[in-house]
Amino acid sequence: MNRTTYPRENAKIHSKIKKIRFSRGIKAISASKVVFIILFVMGIYFSGLFINQQLKLNSLEARVNVLKEEIKLAEKEKDNLLKEVELLHNPEYIEILARKELGLIKSGEVLFNVDKDRYVFKEKER
Repeated sequence: MNRTTYPRENAKIHSKIKKIRFSRGIKAISASKVVFIILFVMGIYFSGLFINQQLKLNSLEARVNVLKEEIKLAEKEKDNLLKEVELLHNPEYIEILARKELGLIKSGEVLFNVDKDRYVFKEKER
């Protein structure tokens, strides 16, 4: 063999060995990187799921609070309507309501229009 070719061949062999060692190292590193990347992506995915679920939960809790307030208002309205129904069974209230809303008067009375919402009823003087 020629002296000049031997170092070249030797250098080629050494570079191939280095490449093989390096590729083995890359495979080992890439396997751990792949595991890390997979775990990192899974962590991000589950974090996103958690945040999304938390936002939905907050939205639903706000909706529940709004509905509770609506229920309270509806119950107050129901109580007012029940009181009004109870009053409508009272003949005196019906008379007052007829005088106020319809402007009806009894015979022998005079209606004085004081304001738009206020009327005064007085009996006629004979």
